[in-house]
Amino acid sequence: MSFISQNLNLPYIAPAQAQKHITHNEALRALDAIVQLSLLSKSTSTPPASPIEGTRFFVAATATGDWAGQEGKIAAFQDGAWAFYLPQSGWQAWIEDENSLQIWDGTAWVTPFTPLNYQNLDHIGINTTADTTNRLAISSPATLFNHAGNGHQLKLNKNAASDTASLLYQSNWSGRAELGLAGDDDFRFKVSGDGSTWIEALTIDKDNGDLSFGDGFAYTQSLHRLEFFERDEPNNLATRIDNSNFGGAWTLYRGGAAQVRIFATAPYEFNIQNVATHDFIVHGLDDNLLYVDASKNCVGIGQAAPVTTLDVNGPMRPKSYTVAALPSAITNGAGAIIFVSDETGGAVLAFSDGTDWRRVTDRAVVA
Repeated sequence: MSFISQNLNLPYIAPAQAQKHITHNEALRALDAIVQLSLLSKSTSTPPASPIEGTRFFVAATATGDWAGQEGKIAAFQDGAWAFYLPQSGWQAWIEDENSLQIWDGTAWVTPFTPLNYQNLDHIGINTTADTTNRLAISSPATLFNHAGNGHQLKLNKNAASDTASLLYQSNWSGRAELGLAGDDDFRFKVSGDGSTWIEALTIDKDNGDLSFGDGFAYTQSLHRLEFFERDEPNNLATRIDNSNFGGAWTLYRGGAAQVRIFATAPYEFNIQNVATHDFIVHGLDDNLLYVDASKNCVGIGQAAPVTTLDVNGPMRPKSYTVAALPSAITNGAGAIIFVSDETGGAVLAFSDGTDWRRVTDRAVVA
């Protein structure tokens, strides 16, 4: 019969044993060392110079001093000396310098897996630290929200219309772009160069889908109308383009009065006319860039009052071609004029007689 217990190796009191209290006290001392086990450290290989009575360590590799040769055992300082106990698989110990409950698996101390309840947690920080504002914080090259069989929705819910539900894009923790519901229930796209001054690039009205672009451009879906405002003066209407009352024609307004109508009279025919005179004028910086006089059927380029069918105030230049790359004289039709840059005898104007290109100087066919 063995006089040592099977699991904790505690000594038994033998029959007729003298001084039974010695064996009994030895067993109690072992129990005091290994029951409710708490280790100051599991990574120390050198015993402390002035150990405190009752302290316990796990002896790490390459032990020295009084622990030499006791690697892998529990060292307990009891009654002024070190006692050593061999841990068994399944023993639990609180590792004080790691603030962790661990289990001896027969080879090493390991942290047991404890199923966690993830409901109603205060914070979750993944590879970073969460706080009371950013209660879910993730530091990662990418974040994936995948479907679970069908579609997937990312939901941002706010308490009231005056609150904010938006996506904020930052650069070095300073806001640069924001989209969502900010201060009301219209959908807004905003940008900022410094994180404090914001420009609303686009607003979509929640009730009718009307679009407002920046400070000077709006589209009214119900009226099919574009409106342009003086910059920084959204209540001062400068121009409006409206096709709600003209059977598909677009009429351009400025200052409340109709100026130009743009419409199609037949397939592939596009017309622009001044509403008051039916003339069409495109203004340049210094003069009229293009003037169409409806009463005379004249077009002026740089000319405010054309008197011929085409009245050009300045030099004209036909397109230049090489002899090898001449366009078709037949396709362009008789009377078309081009400039030939490498004709025999020098560059020259040429005209189409309906079949060939001929030099205007002597009517010779360009060759």
